[in-house]
Amino acid sequence: MKKILAGAVAALLATSLVSAEGFKLSGLVRGGWSNIIDNLDTDGDGDGDTAESTTKTWLAGDYFGGSTRSRLNLKWDAEGDVAGAFLRYQYSGVANSWSTGDVKYAYAYVNPFGGLLTVSAGKLMDNWIGSDGYEGFSAFDGKNGFYAGVNPIEGLSIGGGAVVDYLEDTDTSDDSYKYRASKKQVYFGAKYAKEDVFSVAAAGVLAGEFYANVNINAVKDLLLAFEYDHASDDILDDGTSAYSAENTFVEQVEYTGVENLLVGVFSYQFLNDHSITNDDSNLVVTITPYAKYEINETFGASLESTITINSYDDAPDTYATIVPAFYVKANDKAKASLWALISTDTDQAKHQIGTGVSFSF
Repeated sequence: MKKILAGAVAALLATSLVSAEGFKLSGLVRGGWSNIIDNLDTDGDGDGDTAESTTKTWLAGDYFGGSTRSRLNLKWDAEGDVAGAFLRYQYSGVANSWSTGDVKYAYAYVNPFGGLLTVSAGKLMDNWIGSDGYEGFSAFDGKNGFYAGVNPIEGLSIGGGAVVDYLEDTDTSDDSYKYRASKKQVYFGAKYAKEDVFSVAAAGVLAGEFYANVNINAVKDLLLAFEYDHASDDILDDGTSAYSAENTFVEQVEYTGVENLLVGVFSYQFLNDHSITNDDSNLVVTITPYAKYEINETFGASLESTITINSYDDAPDTYATIVPAFYVKANDKAKASLWALISTDTDQAKHQIGTGVSFSF
């Protein structure tokens, strides 16, 4: 009897291990506290006079920084990458507005005919025709719909599909809902990547949005990235673009050839931003140089600055924010930070001090 039970348990464990093959669980939890100096107006004179404490930021800055965030990723890939699924649950919580979070991605895919064809549906992550640059432009990332494409040679994907997020529902007499067809939902594009050399991508939406990207990494430890996005007036005016400018340019240069040192710079140029209503022709430029040095296995430091230049009638003055940060690491995946944000114009951005903790698994 004992042998029978032992055999049954062994069979069950073996079945569990086989069924779990291909599954991967990963995630990120990061949180912080910051004090935004003179951010609140408590006496009604229009000027800030009281500091605001918040947990919404784990680290200030446009490159190393980010908001308080938690992610849980569940991924399954069948043997040979013939099929798979991905789910990401994500939430951002701050002291005055806790939320339970939402599903960022939830999709399944199949790669039949030896990988020649790819079909995916759900709340999609763009693993096929999205920009590889710093911004990562995409026609459908995070949207509900489908993607279908062909992969005729290694590194090349050509495809398209449709999303439903931009469509208005129509209430019908039988209490059901039907969606209007719209050219805003249809997209198409292509990308070719040659590992450790370069990648190029371009895609468009029929309603009038287009993006393109070139990444060059042929020189060891050096990355050059160029991106461009154009959005039509129709897409911008009805809010179906993630951006508000008619033309958005992004460039990045990054070098990692010195041991323990990361240095780089990226820049955005926003031309004819529809959120700026006092000028039909406007330009906003941001330039962000950054550097990070790993002192040893326990300590690290970073420094970045974002310079904002506005060019249009009655534009605010050029100003900069500077963010020094110091890190204490428990291991490669867990660290605490102590940081400050220094602003050259406190009317546009306030000074801050803060601390944060990040853990990935």
